[in-house]
Amino acid sequence: MNYTTPDAWTFSLQTEATYNWEAEEDEGTVSLGAFASKVVDIAGQKVSFQAGPRWWAAGADTAPDWGLRFNVTLLFPK
Repeated sequence: MNYTTPDAWTFSLQTEATYNWEAEEDEGTVSLGAFASKVVDIAGQKVSFQAGPRWWAAGADTAPDWGLRFNVTLLFPK
């Protein structure tokens, strides 16, 4: 789910689930993330920056409790 403000900030809520079908025990994870992103112009190149925390709601004992995501995407519009 995304919401974009009038000044072009985008706020996102996301969930992601994975499962290892070949594992001998239950090896699935479910994570929830909340992210903020913004497109900026750097020397004529459009760049999207995104950052935010991620929390694992369910998972095997080896799954992390939380994490951070940071993305940089170069944009090449036509």
